[in-house]
Amino acid sequence: MITLLRHKLGVSKQLLKNRLRKNRGKRRYIHPKLGVEGFFRELKKNNISYCVLRWFEILPHVENGEDIDILVADKDIHRLEPFLTGAKSYGTPCDIYTASGLPGTSYRGIAYFPEHLAQELLDTAIWQDDKILVPDPGRHLLSMSYHAVYHKGYESGVPSDTGKSLKAGSLDHNYPLVLQSCAEKAKMKQPEMTLEGLDRYLQENNWSPARDALEKLSARNDWVHDHFFSDIPDLESYWDGFSAFIVREQGLDYLDLVRKMLFEAGFDILFEKEIDGDQRKEAGKNLRGGNWNRGPWPVSGGLPAYLFAVNDCFPIIPEKKLAEKHTGLVNSRLLDTKIRIRNAVNSLKTHHQRSNVIHSADNPHQGLEYFHTAVPDCPEFSGIEKKLKKIHGSMKSPFPVIKTLSGHGRRAKVELIHYGDGKAVLKTYRHGRERFLERELLARKLGKNLPEMTPVLESGENYLVLPFYNDILNRSKPLPFKILRRTQNIISHFHSLGFELIDFKPKNIILDSIEGMKIIDFEFLQEGGVHTDSLAGNFCWYTVGKDFDGDVPLGRMLRRNNYYRYWFASTGVPLFFAVRNVPVIFLFPIRLFGQTALFFYHLIGKIKHLLRKGKVLLKRAVISVLGKIIG
Repeated sequence: MITLLRHKLGVSKQLLKNRLRKNRGKRRYIHPKLGVEGFFRELKKNNISYCVLRWFEILPHVENGEDIDILVADKDIHRLEPFLTGAKSYGTPCDIYTASGLPGTSYRGIAYFPEHLAQELLDTAIWQDDKILVPDPGRHLLSMSYHAVYHKGYESGVPSDTGKSLKAGSLDHNYPLVLQSCAEKAKMKQPEMTLEGLDRYLQENNWSPARDALEKLSARNDWVHDHFFSDIPDLESYWDGFSAFIVREQGLDYLDLVRKMLFEAGFDILFEKEIDGDQRKEAGKNLRGGNWNRGPWPVSGGLPAYLFAVNDCFPIIPEKKLAEKHTGLVNSRLLDTKIRIRNAVNSLKTHHQRSNVIHSADNPHQGLEYFHTAVPDCPEFSGIEKKLKKIHGSMKSPFPVIKTLSGHGRRAKVELIHYGDGKAVLKTYRHGRERFLERELLARKLGKNLPEMTPVLESGENYLVLPFYNDILNRSKPLPFKILRRTQNIISHFHSLGFELIDFKPKNIILDSIEGMKIIDFEFLQEGGVHTDSLAGNFCWYTVGKDFDGDVPLGRMLRRNNYYRYWFASTGVPLFFAVRNVPVIFLFPIRLFGQTALFFYHLIGKIKHLLRKGKVLLKRAVISVLGKIIG
């Protein structure tokens, strides 16, 4: 059935299994016909690598309201699931966790234990009554302490130095008594019975999670938040945009692409270095909770292999929903760029070769941890701090700022400022993006005779001050033909000088109530090699040539036609007529035809979108039903 369904749904076998697990969640049920004893008998018979984590002393009996918590090896999860065919209304509940936290078998989005510790539990599990695999006494004490501290926190009932705790009646188990019993059975010294004491005990035994895992746990564990994150000393403000990207072994062949995309996204690369062989294992063990498995991808990206220490002068504060989903994330550009790079690299691979090749720290504290773990005792670290101080100082506005105008700010931050007796626009360029500023100045020189050209009021080493205009252009309607004609003249003017207005768009046209039409934003003005006043082939309206080795906006080379991407909705005139000097009287019926065609184009697009959405919903419904049938 799975083989037939995956062909119908157009997904790989492994991806279908991942979706089924993700759709089902960690909760599974043992069918009453099989029973708990029969379930464990089948696991032993099939030599499945697993470990019951706790409350196993009275198994196969399970108290009402209780469940069985099982840790299973990644390789055996698909062999375990056929024995969990019960349902909520009938069956014994089990929470299933894989060693690496595969989709649908994780704890709140992360592995239940750091992967190397989970594998240690599986490798050292012992038989209870020759029927059930359980932790050996020493690791049972460690794993129960881990569960009490990092999963339960105050809810464990273990006292805390903070003085916070839950009332005894609201606790599901007496963890202090349980831990005392575990220590006695293991013939080990009982740890100090406070959450802080247990945390020290676990750290001494190398059984504590990494910082990034703790940050995710802190979203639901108040003690973890109070103990690790409530009184973190603030870093100096110049660290605000610092972070680190880790490229995994499968991504080493794409470092040039990663480097380029980091720059295009707006990051300054402060330092980069390959992580040596021995340190790769250490970094893999101590970062991301030790979880460097393949995740939902066909193959694993491998161990951490290369470090980029980066800075973002203009971090983008995540929206509330995104921040809640990704605890600790302080700059949404990090997440967006990481996803873009993963997709770009995977687009160059066949489907079965795709993997997760890059990770990033979510904030400066995590970034520092990534750096010192991946490249410990790095002598260049002091140089990084000096660079950050210099960059931070150069980004300060020399004028009173009214508000920020820029969106992504990949190359420059745009602000409305007080200037003289009025207002002006300030563009402050990121470190290393000075060539974009130089093009703005060059555009004013080349277009000094164009009445539409905006002047530069003032410029500095990394900034421009431009006039502020009151734009009255109605962008819900097509551009007036007079403006279209003047736009043709502007593009033709630069084309005749051998320059291309790459990335010039309708939004760069302003209609001021006093000064009339003005044009802005010339960061991608570059020589194109062709000197002609003809509009044919210009890089503003046509696709940028593949042999062009200059700067292009992020993703621009992949676009089929720039005119129909950006301009047609504003002009209503097909490209054939836009590049020719057609009399205005003939443009009216052409625009009417173009607008009609555009209406049907959008209508067809919406219909296709609804059909695709329906297909996706159908796939999800089938997968959900199949999951229930299999489960």
